[in-house]
Amino acid sequence: MAGVRLAFVLQLQGDIGATGAQGPQGVAGPQGPQGDTGATGSVGPQGPQGVPGTSAALVAGNHPNVANGQFLMPWDITQSATESSEDVPVAAGTASKLIFRIGTALTSSQTATITLRKNGGDTALTCTIPNSGSSCTDYTNTVTYADGDSLSIEYNETGSTSPGGRVKYSFLYATQ
Repeated sequence: MAGVRLAFVLQLQGDIGATGAQGPQGVAGPQGPQGDTGATGSVGPQGPQGVPGTSAALVAGNHPNVANGQFLMPWDITQSATESSEDVPVAAGTASKLIFRIGTALTSSQTATITLRKNGGDTALTCTIPNSGSSCTDYTNTVTYADGDSLSIEYNETGSTSPGGRVKYSFLYATQ
């Protein structure tokens, strides 16, 4: 066979060898784009009712030239010897922390007292400015009122008329 050449290649494969050691970690690729927002889940059940809160207010007055035996209107300068002219109906709550001050110090023969009243009667929440004093506090006593009770503030003095000019007071009233 002239001019023809034949070539044979013989390949033999042996058994697979043992696994080699793991190579080093490659460089991290770039971060992919952010995915779409998922669907909104269903609304969970309503939680239990919380404990009812309270509300508090500072009640105050600043009255000029108050005479003995006067009832003082809160948040106003009016005063009257007639309690029903100056009392106010209140929501259920508690009065506390009475502070009472006179514009100028009393003399050694004068005292001044302010008393919170409930439905026409005196309560334990009261404060007396002693002789030669100008202020007092009652942080101990409290008065509880029911819905619709009347609250009034009575001013009394000994020694002279209007001992010390302006009568100023405040107390805390917290509703229930």
